[in-house]
Amino acid sequence: MKRTVNRDINLEPSLGEIKSDPQELDINLRKPVRLSKPRKTESEPAVAIPDIEIKKPAIVLASLLLLVSSIMFAFDQLFSPDSFQVEELKISADFKELNPQQIREQVLPLIQNNYFAVNLKQVEQIVENIAWVDKVSVRRQWPRSIHIRLSEQKAVTRWGEDAYLNSRAETFDVEQKQSAELPYLFGPEGTESELLERFHDWRERFAQKELILERLMMTPRYSYQAKVIIPRHQQKQLTEQALMELFEKKEQPVPVLDWRQIEPFTLTLNLGKEAVEQRVDRFIAAFPEAFGEQLLKVETVDLRYPNGFAVRFNEKELPQDFLQLAVKIDENISE
Repeated sequence: MKRTVNRDINLEPSLGEIKSDPQELDINLRKPVRLSKPRKTESEPAVAIPDIEIKKPAIVLASLLLLVSSIMFAFDQLFSPDSFQVEELKISADFKELNPQQIREQVLPLIQNNYFAVNLKQVEQIVENIAWVDKVSVRRQWPRSIHIRLSEQKAVTRWGEDAYLNSRAETFDVEQKQSAELPYLFGPEGTESELLERFHDWRERFAQKELILERLMMTPRYSYQAKVIIPRHQQKQLTEQALMELFEKKEQPVPVLDWRQIEPFTLTLNLGKEAVEQRVDRFIAAFPEAFGEQLLKVETVDLRYPNGFAVRFNEKELPQDFLQLAVKIDENISE
């Protein structure tokens, strides 16, 4: 039997005939390369490692307990009433109306305690409630002082009979009233800012004719009313003229008056609640020529007219207290 061999079959294919998937190749290249361990050339003795069991959670817990206990002890000592007591109270202010002794009496009961336990907010609230106090700042000053900085209220005008207004149009009450020389403002609640703003503006306008704006009020119906003082030099001129006519009739010498004892003459202006700016300008433009020699007899000027104003005169020739003063001075001269 003849045996035939097929030479076309290659049991060991060459490298050029190997086909592989590119994607699979990429994945295979990313596989970690395992390095073979070096062979031991010499036999080394095995090192015996002792089997020690460490209980870490127990140590950590014990440390935490010790730390917490230390902190609690420190806080207990720090805030103890018998430790770190306040030794000094400082008060900084430009004292004019405020009494520092009154502030100390209010604050001392609140700081008879541990330095760190003083309630600064409570101290601040107590001081704010004291009359004439505007702003307050309270802080601790190391090592054992409490420092209070405060500013006083500055009254710009009176507000009604029992209160004052500061420059921010805020009302505040005081037990002891200031001098009545401050201007007087009053109106419905919520009109403080508007009245104060117009007061400053109108005061400058009236000053152009040397008039002094003494009062500015708003009625419950929001109608404006102002009270102005006649300039001293005009008052003196008109008064001396009236005195001359009065004493010439009596055929007596005209007395020389002490102007410090004579109350200034005032005019009341009714301005209404509409076009009040224009009405103020109208009065200023007409003063004093529109009144002439009758100025000292004017009591009220009603400006609630579209093109003019109405004047109400005092029935007396001169105020009664002025006549009495003139007669009194005349009697002294006669003596």
